[in-house]
Amino acid sequence: MQNSPDIEITLNLSDVERVVKDSKIRQIVENCQTQGKDVGACTEDAVLERLIDLFSEEAAPFTPEPMATWVNAGPADACRPCALPIAIQWYKEELETEGQNALATGLEQIALAEDALTTAQEMDRLKGVVPPKLKLRLLDFDAATQANTP
Repeated sequence: MQNSPDIEITLNLSDVERVVKDSKIRQIVENCQTQGKDVGACTEDAVLERLIDLFSEEAAPFTPEPMATWVNAGPADACRPCALPIAIQWYKEELETEGQNALATGLEQIALAEDALTTAQEMDRLKGVVPPKLKLRLLDFDAATQANTP
C-alpha cells in the first residue's frame, strides 16, 4: 500500500467506538510501539486491512432492554409508550399463532386498562412464561420496537 493514493474514511460515533474497542487494532499499534517505529507509518497498511475486516463483519445483533426499563428511560422529547400498541399487536398475533390465546387476551386487556409501564411489565413477564422459541420471537419484537423509536 505504500505510495497509494489517500483514502478517505468517514466514521460515525458508533463506528469509532468499534475501532477504539477492537483488540486487533490495539495490538497493531502496540506492536509498532514495541518495535520503536513511527506508529503512523507502521500501522497504515495493517490498520486499513483490519478496518476492512472489521466493517465487513456482521454487526452484533441489537439486544433489547426489558420493555419496562425502556419505556421509563425514554427521552423527554419522544413518546416510547406511543410505540407499545404496535408491539402489543405483534405480541398478540404471535401468541395466538402459537396457541397462547389466554396470554394474548390477558395482554390485550392489560394494554386497554392499564398505563404504559404496567403494560410493559406484562410484556416482560410474558417472556418468562412462554416456550424459549416464542420468547426469542417476542424479544425480536422488543428489539424492532426499541431500534425504531427514540
